[in-house]
Amino acid sequence: MRTRTAARVRTWLLLGICLSANVLYQGRNPPVGFDIVDLGTPPPATVVRLAALGESVFAGYLITIFLQNVDVPLGRATPLADLDRPALIRWFDLATDLDPGSGSPMLLATRHYAETGTPAQRRMMLDWAYRRFEERPNQRWPWLVHAVFVARHVLKDNALAESYAAALRTQVTDPTVPPW
Repeated sequence: MRTRTAARVRTWLLLGICLSANVLYQGRNPPVGFDIVDLGTPPPATVVRLAALGESVFAGYLITIFLQNVDVPLGRATPLADLDRPALIRWFDLATDLDPGSGSPMLLATRHYAETGTPAQRRMMLDWAYRRFEERPNQRWPWLVHAVFVARHVLKDNALAESYAAALRTQVTDPTVPPW
C-alpha cells in the first residue's frame, strides 16, 4: 500500500517538475513574431502547364493546396488578414484557369478568405467570386450562395447580398438548382 502511494507521489512530483520546466522554458523563449508571406506574382499558366507535363487539373489542384496553406510556412503563421489580396486573387485566377471545373479556388475565396480581414478585403474576395461565377453560373452557384451569406451576415451589406441573390435567380438555369 505504501509503495503504491509513494509511486503516485513520485509520479505527480515528476509531472509537476516537467510542467514547471515547460513554463520556465516558454517564458524565456516567447513565440517568434509573425512572418508576412509574400505571394509574389504567379507564373504564367503556360509555364505551369509545361511544368506539370500538361496535367492542368493536377497543377490547379497543387496551386489550390499551396493557397490553402500559404499562411503557415514552416510552422510560422501569418494572419490571413495580412496576406496581399490582389496577389491572392491572381493566384486564384491561375488555379481557376488551369482547372475551370474545380470549385476549390471558389471555396477558398468565399469560405477561407472572405470571412477574414477588413471589410474591404472581404468584399474584394466576394467580388472575385462573383466575377468567376458569371463565367459558369450553373457550375459555380454554390459559392455565390455562400457569398450571399457572407455579404448579408458577415459584412452586413444587404444591397450586396441582394445583388448576388438576384444573379443567382436570373443567371442559373440548371433545373436541379433550388429555386430562389
